[in-house]
Amino acid sequence: SSTGGILPATGDSPGPAQFSVGYDRGNEGNKALTVILLITFGSVPPVTQGGVTASVTNLTSNLAGALTVTPGMSLQLTVANCRTRKCGVTFNMGGKLNVARLYGGANISTPVPVSVTVVSVI
Repeated sequence: SSTGGILPATGDSPGPAQFSVGYDRGNEGNKALTVILLITFGSVPPVTQGGVTASVTNLTSNLAGALTVTPGMSLQLTVANCRTRKCGVTFNMGGKLNVARLYGGANISTPVPVSVTVVSVI
């Protein structure tokens, strides 16, 4: 019996979580806008299901300025030359999944809280 270990991910293409954040300018024509977004990363709470507990640590992203992500961290992003109705940024986040098992097994989903605020539209 093991209390922890590394298990292969299942699914078609396991990998980092992908987030898309953006701005819907509505029907404002095609005038170029600059949108400034503030992305704030929350704390990833541990998840317990049955006798299995999972936590995510060592968060990383492919965002310039946020290669290492810490809870409470905020990052300002500028989306320049927005001419389409919807414009924004897509980024990836990954981390280390730590699993401890007291008994049984479980399917685990861990939420990664990310909030986005539109700071300004110029």
